[in-house]
Amino acid sequence: MKRYVTLFSCLLPLFFSGCSWVEHFSVGNLSDQEIYVTYRLADDSGGSFPIFEKNPTCYGATSSKKIDWSKTISLQDLDDNEHIFRATIPPHSILIIGNLHNQNYTSHDQEFFNGRVFNLEWIEIEVHEEAIHISKDTFDKNFTKKNGFIKFDVL
Repeated sequence: MKRYVTLFSCLLPLFFSGCSWVEHFSVGNLSDQEIYVTYRLADDSGGSFPIFEKNPTCYGATSSKKIDWSKTISLQDLDDNEHIFRATIPPHSILIIGNLHNQNYTSHDQEFFNGRVFNLEWIEIEVHEEAIHISKDTFDKNFTKKNGFIKFDVL
């Protein structure tokens, strides 16, 4: 009986700790030139929890084109509008524009639980003086999901 009580007391914390994961929305500049990223968020999230952030984070990319979590890159928002973010993204870096916690992303119009909302209205990525405009409705055609990242990569 003592063994069962000991075993149960060791396993009890595992029952109350849940598995947690994050799916990241990113724009990767894996090229040798800087790019410009501009995006607009919805004016009001209606008291819910937005997926996309006004203050994204940027990290360096490894030689295998993965995110280097230890190499944070500071960016300056070049737009004063509180709903628009615009920045120059240096070569070989990855911009995390949003995060979805404990849910699997399937499409921009899916029902999210815990009050999550897809609050991205549009994103524009300027590469070699050419602008790629992606609306909310065309998001899923342009961003691909792989290994916990919903991403658009510039190579």
